[in-house]
Amino acid sequence: TAGRPAAIAIQGGNNQTGKVGQTVAVRPSVVVRDAGGNPVPNANVVFSVGSGGGTVIGGVTTTDAQGVATVG
Repeated sequence: TAGRPAAIAIQGGNNQTGKVGQTVAVRPSVVVRDAGGNPVPNANVVFSVGSGGGTVIGGVTTTDAQGVATVG
């Protein structure tokens, strides 16, 4: 049984660039783990643009059974 979220790590789709009005090639995702390294399901995750402007559509989500949250 997973405990409380303790760590978040990039799963995929990091450091992408794109043109205005177009989506990125790979939907960004992260994995959330507890202090024991177990994936945490149903954890709330909010994705945001770190720099350079832009918009995240579908950036508020929850992790799946494997602790992974994906934009969209």
